[in-house]
Amino acid sequence: VIQFLQSTQPLILPSLKTLQALGGPSDVQVNGDGLECCFLRNLSILTPSNNAASLEKLLQGFFAYFGDFDFAHQGISVRVGEPVEKTDGGALFIENPLGPHLNASPNVSQGEVTRFQERCVAALWKLDSPGCTLDALMNPLEVAALRARIHIRQKQMMPSLDLASLFEPKERTAEGPGAKAGSVL
Repeated sequence: VIQFLQSTQPLILPSLKTLQALGGPSDVQVNGDGLECCFLRNLSILTPSNNAASLEKLLQGFFAYFGDFDFAHQGISVRVGEPVEKTDGGALFIENPLGPHLNASPNVSQGEVTRFQERCVAALWKLDSPGCTLDALMNPLEVAALRARIHIRQKQMMPSLDLASLFEPKERTAEGPGAKAGSVL
């Protein structure tokens, strides 16, 4: 989301590189590992974005951007605010802003990247359908139906637990040598 908002025209969010360049001596901090970081902390000196795109248009733009993103060759970078060349062979490369050569998402599989892109394309197609608006997508009845499906799925995956039964006294049967079969203690 952040890189997408850094790529809109006009920009909505500045890149970390821009925030670093605008930072002054009072913005420098050193972490426990001795890593020096300098990012603008007084954001009031930034010019507010004049991007007037609606939330619906931004959502469409997000789905279009990542639905067509070249994950095979490019990585995501909030440091520079635009795609970067991948430096590893992983399915998804999200540049670590403090160590640009490091991948912050090494455990994401190719299947997950493919599913994400497919969902982006499907969402874009749905938003582009006649009469479909963000408001229609957020219809309370549709949200309630989605929540009900999630609740049913969770119940199927997790056995129900009767908390009251945990506090009911249980009969213990005598076992061991000399005990009569079926005798209760």
